[in-house]
Amino acid sequence: MGKQPLTRYRLKKLRKKKPDIEILISGDGDDGFRLLLNEHREALKATCEELYDFVWPDWRRHVLEISLQFLDEGEMAAVNGEYRQVDGPTDVLTFPLFERDGNFLPEPFFGPLALGDILLCAPVIGRNAEEHGVSPTSELALVIFHGMLHLLAWDHDTPEKEAKMWTVQERFRDLF
Repeated sequence: MGKQPLTRYRLKKLRKKKPDIEILISGDGDDGFRLLLNEHREALKATCEELYDFVWPDWRRHVLEISLQFLDEGEMAAVNGEYRQVDGPTDVLTFPLFERDGNFLPEPFFGPLALGDILLCAPVIGRNAEEHGVSPTSELALVIFHGMLHLLAWDHDTPEKEAKMWTVQERFRDLF
């Protein structure tokens, strides 16, 4: 059975739905990080809403879906090799659904807007936290907000863009 056509009634109902952000958390890897995120899901959602209010106020027209998936080091290394041609695991990889030529261009429709996937590797995040002298929770929050910016086509391919992105992601990491 295919999707039902949007009737005037269904369109009206969808338009009245309160903007929200649904964060889906899945995958293997460190159960501690997954438990932490599930335990603080409302704080994560609230901080994400503030981040998107700051960088993309028009998000309030949608219900957003964001997927956070934990991979073990082997899986992350395989994805990193396939998509970035880099050997070894990394802390975070982001796969935005609406990035076109470096711009965020969501398609107009009246349903949940799935922004994309943020892949996380807990062991690498833990090592980075130790290396940077911060808590693992702080490092996890940093890479999540980094990924959330990438979902909106933010990048750090120039010194100016990097400085702006680092400032914003650190601000919201601290807020979380």
